[in-house]
Amino acid sequence: MKDFLLFKKYTYCIVLLLLPSCFNMVAAQSNGIPDYQPQYKQAKNPNTYRTKISLLLFGVGVMSAGTHSGLLNVNLPYKTIDLNGVKTTHVFHGSSNHLFSNQSPEIVFGLDLSRPLYAFNLSAGMNPFYRGAFYSVGYGVNLYLGEKGTTLKEKTQSCNWIIRPSLNVNYFSFSTGSIGSISNTNTTIYILDTEAKPTFTYSTQSNHTSYSHTVHADNLFISYKQNQLGLEPKIAFCSNPYKKQYSIQLFASYFVPIFESSGLILTQKSNTVNKTNLLSGSSENSINHHNEINATYNNQVFKTVPFHANHIYIGVTFGITISN
Repeated sequence: MKDFLLFKKYTYCIVLLLLPSCFNMVAAQSNGIPDYQPQYKQAKNPNTYRTKISLLLFGVGVMSAGTHSGLLNVNLPYKTIDLNGVKTTHVFHGSSNHLFSNQSPEIVFGLDLSRPLYAFNLSAGMNPFYRGAFYSVGYGVNLYLGEKGTTLKEKTQSCNWIIRPSLNVNYFSFSTGSIGSISNTNTTIYILDTEAKPTFTYSTQSNHTSYSHTVHADNLFISYKQNQLGLEPKIAFCSNPYKKQYSIQLFASYFVPIFESSGLILTQKSNTVNKTNLLSGSSENSINHHNEINATYNNQVFKTVPFHANHIYIGVTFGITISN
């Protein structure tokens, strides 16, 4: 009975809502109009302006990370087997005092996917000075300076500059280059669960055909690499990309690492043909996961990273609108 009363109540409401439409139809037919047609179209909300643009960005930036000129020392055991089958145990000693350069310039590339009120950004950069790179994705809001007008379209077209605060997720890594090497000539090396044979194979391409070449390895090089994943608040001062095809951005950000790790990279090299062969990377050879690695920084033992790579990043990028 209760359900029936609810059904009646909702039926009456629906009928009341439909009554004005029925009266309009009757009036239209009485005026000789065969079928009811709206006499006007409702105007669109001027604040539903949805123009979107894509910007291809390129530029330069400078990273300021303080001074990290301490001495890195790495010691770990390894074994060798020569051509006669003789097994020998050794200890590798490697060091470097060039971990992370202060005020290092970088090359920056990016893509902005923007709407009038917000923007998504994809960017990447590389730095040959400390063998580093970063990859970033972020979300920001567009704040128009000196905006005029009442609709969103009028506001976006009336100003020349935009301030864009954003928050980015950033992956950042850098490497020291070689901290030492082991002779790989006519010798098989066993180090960190990795086997470095006295030869390796590389491929070349010619006339759409791939060729394999086997060469002798002369040395096994060991490098240190540090990886960070963190948050990067950023502020950008941009020319309005909705007014011109070309734009410019001045930006500043601060990287705060949240997850950090470090490890060793093992690479074979043949001096005869100047070729290299990557055997294993920093994720497989994580210092935190291999107890046989003894790593110190300024004589202090560490198992994760020797220091936190917080840094300020400022730069300029130039944008070209590639779609609108």
